[in-house]
Amino acid sequence: MGLMGLGALGLTIWPAALWSLFHSFCEVSIGIGAGFSAISQVIARVAPVDEVAAAGGLNQVIRTIGQAAGAPAASAILAAGTTGSRAVIPIGNYQHAFAVAAVCACTAAVLGAGLKLPRGADA
Repeated sequence: MGLMGLGALGLTIWPAALWSLFHSFCEVSIGIGAGFSAISQVIARVAPVDEVAAAGGLNQVIRTIGQAAGAPAASAILAAGTTGSRAVIPIGNYQHAFAVAAVCACTAAVLGAGLKLPRGADA
């Protein structure tokens, strides 16, 4: 999550620089891949053996809800302030969308860092 936050922050600060797009999207992609694989490992180790499938299913439902809420939220941020049928989205709207993404990812990273795993679950 921290990598995702750093990538989104980079896109907020340098939204039009080619080097920033490449670097920031790499950070976001690595953060997503690492985060999704890590949460599956944590769920498998923390959940009781007879409830691992249910915990994994709950994780999938929560991810789906987040995706279903995130897409319209990002669309609303991007569409804010545009007028006409062929409006061009201002670069500032992209910066706002990436700033919101950075705040969400960094908040999740801080909350995740504060989780207490049962003894032996962190191996």
